[in-house]
Amino acid sequence: MDDKGPILAALYALKAIKEAGLKLSKRVRILFGTNEESGSRDIKYYLEQGGEIPIVGFTPDGDYPAVNSEKGIIFFDAIKVFRKKDSSINIKYIKGGIAANMVPTYCEVKLQIRDNILKDKIIKKFEQFIRDRGYQIKIEQDGEYLILKSKGVDAHAMEPEKGKNAIMQVVCLLNTINLGSTDIANYIHWLVENIGMENNGYSLVIDCEDDSGKLTLNLGMADINEDQAMVRINPRYPHNFKGSNILAKIRAKAQTANIRIENVTNEPSLYFHPDHLLIKTLI
Repeated sequence: MDDKGPILAALYALKAIKEAGLKLSKRVRILFGTNEESGSRDIKYYLEQGGEIPIVGFTPDGDYPAVNSEKGIIFFDAIKVFRKKDSSINIKYIKGGIAANMVPTYCEVKLQIRDNILKDKIIKKFEQFIRDRGYQIKIEQDGEYLILKSKGVDAHAMEPEKGKNAIMQVVCLLNTINLGSTDIANYIHWLVENIGMENNGYSLVIDCEDDSGKLTLNLGMADINEDQAMVRINPRYPHNFKGSNILAKIRAKAQTANIRIENVTNEPSLYFHPDHLLIKTLI
């Protein structure tokens, strides 16, 4: 467990049991973890050190009275190496996000445009697009360079609809200008056409839903330079669906743009029927 509220609730529950003098027929232990959001390496370490595996357990969380299902969680990188680079507009870098499971709140882009007339036209086009979409993107000039600073609204990847993705805002902006017949232009176009500002995977053809909710999708990190691109993406799928099928659809879409899907993790969904003894006991 790593949520602060439930940690305190669990501690006070044990305190109340102790002070009330209730006799327990089983030994109760609390395991504290602080790495759940980035791989649960703490649990792996605990087990490697010979930590005792409970006969039965539950994770106190933020919803009351009990959560009986959790979506499957996928992380992957969408990578492309750039070979075709010649263009009157050079993207020096696109960098944003600090974690794949968080909606990114900041992204920065550096463009090189040597033609001043072209640069002025692009600035006007950018400004109009920003006004039309209501995005918070600042444009700064530095000689032949334009610096684009995109600000979003943070949210957890389990509910990305509550946030505003700073990376995809500025990627959508870049897709409005002619970047030539370059690999980076194709990559940006692929991101806009298959993800855009969506958070349900519809354009990737992975949208699905069951009683545990709808699939959610978050593009949380971007590290793009003149030579290659990497974005890290986090879909979360309902318990009645298979992560392997979702990944197969994503790979098929990526293949159309020669994008590699790498560094994949797929944590299966968890589900207990509402009538399961554990759930009924907790409630």
